[in-house]
Amino acid sequence: MAMVSLKRYLTGEKPKPEALIAALLRFIQLTLQGIELNAVEGDKPECLCFRERIHALAARLDAGADPEKLLVLAGELNNCIETYHCSVNRFVRLQSHEYRTIVSMLTHIVGDVSGATEVSVARLHAIEQNLERAAGSEDIRVARAQLAECLQGIRSERILQTQNAANIKLDMDRAIELSAARLRDCSIAPDLDACTGLPTRQAAEAAIAASIAASRHVYAVLFILDRLQAINVRYGYSAGDRMLARMAADLNGQIRDQTPRFRWGGPAILFLLDRSDPLPAVQSVIKRIVSRRLEETLEIDRRSVFLTLSYSSAIVPLFQGSSAHEVHMKLDQLAAASQAQIAAS
Repeated sequence: MAMVSLKRYLTGEKPKPEALIAALLRFIQLTLQGIELNAVEGDKPECLCFRERIHALAARLDAGADPEKLLVLAGELNNCIETYHCSVNRFVRLQSHEYRTIVSMLTHIVGDVSGATEVSVARLHAIEQNLERAAGSEDIRVARAQLAECLQGIRSERILQTQNAANIKLDMDRAIELSAARLRDCSIAPDLDACTGLPTRQAAEAAIAASIAASRHVYAVLFILDRLQAINVRYGYSAGDRMLARMAADLNGQIRDQTPRFRWGGPAILFLLDRSDPLPAVQSVIKRIVSRRLEETLEIDRRSVFLTLSYSSAIVPLFQGSSAHEVHMKLDQLAAASQAQIAAS
């Protein structure tokens, strides 16, 4: 009824003074309730104080304020709202400055220390810019929520980086263990020839002695590269080494089993064939191997050199009562005779 009377007054009708006063009082009461309930909360103690003042003004109206003093109440209300408005603005500015400082520090720390991705650093820069433009407490709350989300993302990135670092450390530990195992193997393995990758003569002599001591039916087969000395003289030792490496690769392809093989020295490579076959059968197999001719093209002094790879052979049975020293001498003699024969041809 009071609100209807106020409407009539605003439209030019002449309501009763009592009804008009009641309508104004009711309007002010509703306004005070709306202000009290919807006040923006900046600093919590100041917000509580503001609501208490609004509540006190509303209580004075409920107690029946003198109509002549309504203007005084309105002035007090206006002063109260203006004071709180200044307080909220000051709080927003302080909060904005504080968060800008925090975000700026976080941006530098995250970029320089934690190793976060460029995406996270860019998000922090965007939040810092939003805080600079913040005009109200709602802007502060939005920026704070964005900051919390960004920090959670950085935390997830950090966890992932920790996991990746642990995996890298595990891989490195495994690689170190594997390298250590290989070093241990190398420490007990025979020395390898740098040119052919085969064990050296020292290992070959030990293998020959072991075969003789065990009375095994083993043939020492010597393969001699033809014209190695001539290749070294004409094209250099690097060319001779490449031809020896090519010969070793070819023989490894021809004799694929676990037959022991060694670099005997000079142009010779030694195989220890553990065969029960008679000597003619072994000679037939070896003859077929050495009958092949291979071709190799070398780049020497910026020009291509075409060479033909061929080699001869010699066989010494280890089960005929000879000593290891006698076998060594026999192999050296056969290698020297083969080279002399090739040189004379």
